[in-house]
Amino acid sequence: MNQNPTRIEGHDYLYQRGRRYVVRVQVPRELRLAIGRGELKRSLGGDFFRAKREYHATVAEFLGRIDAARRHAMEPATHIKSNGLDLACCRFGGHRDKVFPPIGGPQCKEGSSAASSSLRR
Repeated sequence: MNQNPTRIEGHDYLYQRGRRYVVRVQVPRELRLAIGRGELKRSLGGDFFRAKREYHATVAEFLGRIDAARRHAMEPATHIKSNGLDLACCRFGGHRDKVFPPIGGPQCKEGSSAASSSLRR
């Protein structure tokens, strides 16, 4: 049984892996930190006709998540004053409630240097 995914002709994101159909959408490199993975994928089961029915809704959902992450990444950071410090809200990884000093202070432990470097303006 061949386990290497084979793209289904006429469907940019639909692959067959063994007896199952899978939607696979690559996440752009610059958004992988925000989304948390390099590829979005979902199994649509082993029935080709069911997979074709669910294909467009699944692709639309995945591309919507990528577009939302792209719009979110373009938003300016929120600045909050606390005890005389200017704190910037971390915009990545779904943890907008955590704040940290933008330069020289403790870094966001849930993001990465890429997340905090976007705040150095």
